[in-house]
This record gives sequence, C-alpha cells and structure tokens, in this order.
Amino acid sequence: NAPGSEAAIRYGGGRIAVRNLRLVSGNQQIAADGVVGSPSESLTFTAENLDIAQLDQLVLLNHGMSGRLDVTAAVSGPTDALRAQGEFALTQGAFREFTFQSFAGDVKYGSGGMTVDVRLQQDPQAWLTASGYVPTALFRSTPEGQKAGSPAAHATMSRRGCRRS
Repeated sequence: NAPGSEAAIRYGGGRIAVRNLRLVSGNQQIAADGVVGSPSESLTFTAENLDIAQLDQLVLLNHGMSGRLDVTAAVSGPTDALRAQGEFALTQGAFREFTFQSFAGDVKYGSGGMTVDVRLQQDPQAWLTASGYVPTALFRSTPEGQKAGSPAAHATMSRRGCRRS
C-alpha cells in the first residue's frame, strides 16, 4: 500500500469491502475503495499513469503493447447482477508496429450487455470511432433446439485515414 496509508479488505456474506487500497510505483497508482456485492453501495477504482509495457510483460502476454493508461470506474450491485461504468484513456500507445496518440472512451456494463463509445486517434488526421451495444447473450451458448431471445447488437463506426505505422 502507499506509504502512510492502511488498507483493509473484508469479504463475506456475498460482498467484498475494500477500504483505502493504494498501490503505488513511482508515478503510477492503482486505487480502490468501496463495496462490491451490495445493492446500495459501490466500489470505485482508479488507475493513473500505468505503464502498459510493464503490465504486458508482468502478465506474460508480450504482445508489444505500450502506452500510459488512466482509468476511472465504479462497480455496483449484488454479485449476481453487477453493473459497471467507467472511462479510460491510453495515450502514446502501441500494439506491435501500430502506434497511436490515444485510445479513449466510456464503457457501461449491466446484466443485459455492454455499451461502448470509443475513439482511436492515430494522429491529428487519422482516427476511428466506435459506439454501440453488445448483449451478453452473444457470449453465451444457446442450448440446441432453442432460439436465442436477446436484443441484437448494434454499432456505429467511422474512420478517417488510419493506417499501420
């Protein structure tokens, strides 16, 4: 935990309570505070200035990812019906040979699906946007002989001049 602070994590009864969790490394920080699994409380999460190249190596992906990530999110609801919403920004990023100025957006998740609104800015003249809704049913199998009865996914995309670096 960050110097001068004391964290506490308690779990039981279908909920997890996190108090004052702060992980700090140089100018990078991850913080969490609140409750998951409560119908009336929420957990807030922030990540500031995370070095994605270090994370890429730490989790042994080695995909050639880099950039600096900032995230703000809140998770709420009982564990069987969690909801989340947040925003993120990855700046000066790269994935293998593809480089970009920023990848940022808003995400909302509920039991029915996920809504996204994102923008990839490669340079001042080249960008890609995507927004829409994806139902969670798309990621579940439907028993044989049964029709899927969930709402359809919908998306809008636009771009201008994105290219491989």
